[in-house]
Amino acid sequence: MFSGPVPVPFVEVVWDDAETFCGWDVAPEKLKARLVLTCGFLVKETEDHLLIANTISPDDEGNLHNNSRIQIPTNMVKHYKVIY
Repeated sequence: MFSGPVPVPFVEVVWDDAETFCGWDVAPEKLKARLVLTCGFLVKETEDHLLIANTISPDDEGNLHNNSRIQIPTNMVKHYKVIY
């Protein structure tokens, strides 16, 4: 149970996702960004990646466990902000 502030920031990340195409076709004339929005707990940030989890929970020893993570390469991130 949390007593006090949540130990990691809750963030909103806008990033340019990869997209796949399947089937016979010709290359489109123009390629456009496929921007997506991800919100969650920023459990780790490095120079190369943001690791966002949608669920966090401390154990009795104070370790922060996290679940349902997505690792986003920072070069795909357009911007992000801390919500709280």
